[in-house]
Amino acid sequence: MTLNNLQSEIITSLRFPLIVGIVFAHISSFPVTLTSTMSSPATVYFIFSKFLPHTIMPLFFFISGLLFFSQGPLTRNIYKRKLTSRVHSLLIPYIAWNIILIGIYCIETYLYASRSFIYTIKNFSSTDYYRVACQMWFLRDLFFMILLTPFIEKAIHGLKHYWIILLAIVWYFSLWPFKWAVHFPEVIFFFSCGAYFGLNKLTIPTIFSPKYTFFFFIAYIAFGITAFYSQGMSCHSYFYRAGIISGEAFILCVAGFLAQKNLKNKKKPSLKPFLAEASFFIFVMHVVLLHDFERIFRSATHNEVEIIWIYFLIPLLTVLSSLLLYSFCRKVFPRTTKLLMGNR
Repeated sequence: MTLNNLQSEIITSLRFPLIVGIVFAHISSFPVTLTSTMSSPATVYFIFSKFLPHTIMPLFFFISGLLFFSQGPLTRNIYKRKLTSRVHSLLIPYIAWNIILIGIYCIETYLYASRSFIYTIKNFSSTDYYRVACQMWFLRDLFFMILLTPFIEKAIHGLKHYWIILLAIVWYFSLWPFKWAVHFPEVIFFFSCGAYFGLNKLTIPTIFSPKYTFFFFIAYIAFGITAFYSQGMSCHSYFYRAGIISGEAFILCVAGFLAQKNLKNKKKPSLKPFLAEASFFIFVMHVVLLHDFERIFRSATHNEVEIIWIYFLIPLLTVLSSLLLYSFCRKVFPRTTKLLMGNR
């Protein structure tokens, strides 16, 4: 079992659980709006829809940077080949799914709000877009990072680890001076961290060894608690971002431990390949399904226990519905589905 095989197993095993975390991140804040901010539902919402999931997108950017530079420095031919691959896996799905999701929203608005289809399209706003396709910013920003990879590689070669330190300071202390592209400091920092790993032949199993799991777990819990109780205070963002870093390290340590066990039990049948394949489909479809299920169940909440049950039920139904829909599309429209999945 080589380190590269173990790293590949870690990344594959993370795809589905991380996507489930993203589903939780996009649930509306009804557990808070229906109760007080310090109630049990509000606490559950902070843990599962804010603190835990907000570790996931930075981790995806880290993994993306690592994979892009996994073969080492870029040559002209390697960059052209990888850029072409990312056009198929990122840009084409980004455009296609935006069209599909906006179409779904307009149809639903026509059916449920008694507005004409043309009226809905003409009055489609940024708020409407957020309700159906807010998750698509990841594909957009990731493709932009791919375009910047020659610059990022030169920065890492020229400044070495000081490039990472500089980006970390800008991100951690909110020193980005512009109001536009608010995600950019986080995106380029974590993507560059992954690129640094790839260019320097560092691997996840060697840096995030399972033996460090307990340390990062304690740090993650500690920063989570302080972030929760410091809400509304000036120091909140510092605890929150420290939690993101320790959370990423904890997740990678746990994934490394589980990947080692999985590689030893390869002969056993598993749903993992199907779940990993379906992860992208869940990612692009989950916001629409979440809002549909919230529309159905939100009015049924009466007390804190019911709110918590419904809070967990909605993501469960969203994921299961996405898996069934993906399975159906893959069987009935295999070529179209493969194209929409970015040839994954």
